Amino acid sequence: VGNYLWIYANGLEDSPVHQGDPPDKSISRSAVIDHDVSNMHEVKQRLHEHADTVAQELRAKNSSARTIGIWVCDNNMGYVQRQRTIPIPTNLGTDIGEVVVSLFEDTYKWHSPVRKLAVVCNNLILADTPMQCSFWVDPKRMQKREALASAVDGVNQRYPHCVSRAITQY
Repeated sequence: VGNYLWIYANGLEDSPVHQGDPPDKSISRSAVIDHDVSNMHEVKQRLHEHADTVAQELRAKNSSARTIGIWVCDNNMGYVQRQRTIPIPTNLGTDIGEVVVSLFEDTYKWHSPVRKLAVVCNNLILADTPMQCSFWVDPKRMQKREALASAVDGVNQRYPHCVSRAITQY
């Protein structure tokens, strides 16, 4: 061990330097709203828009999220933050959207209008990581939904903002 320490201390260690970016730990999307929002319809719309954006970035990075969260700030600068770990990792906007809307409905008590919303996906894994099968999830249906989401991503790359929330239910 002494020889290794002497080599390191004198700058003679010659192992290759790892180059590359560290993997992402989380992906999020947030926005401050320019007016007070006090109706659930607009909150749902904004949460789904954020979920779609986060999901598109997850797919671009070949990742899926195990934990999905929200951050809600009201017009008095009070905030609520919640997250939920889901049984099957996802990179689909509809799945993320359902979770964040559910978190919002379970958490936010409408004591003040909303001014900022954020959707956060963390506990990321590579999308092609093998997972335990479930009796309640149809793998063929899941593959079709992922293929449809990738096709929508391709259309949006070629024609930006052309398709929004195209995947509702399959």
